[in-house]
Amino acid sequence: MAQRASFPNPPLRKSLPAPPRKLSSPESPFNLSSPSPPMRKSSPSLPRSVSLPSSPSMIS
Repeated sequence: MAQRASFPNPPLRKSLPAPPRKLSSPESPFNLSSPSPPMRKSSPSLPRSVSLPSSPSMIS
């Protein structure tokens, strides 16, 4: 029983890390590129909204 369990264990472990490694590679860049565009868009949007109220407040 112990030997039978150890046999399927190694193959499963090898096949498991193989796909995740390939997926993790493209996932890292994709995840970084995903937040990049939204972050850039939210960056100008925040300063724009702040600059609008800030100019009238300074004038007043």
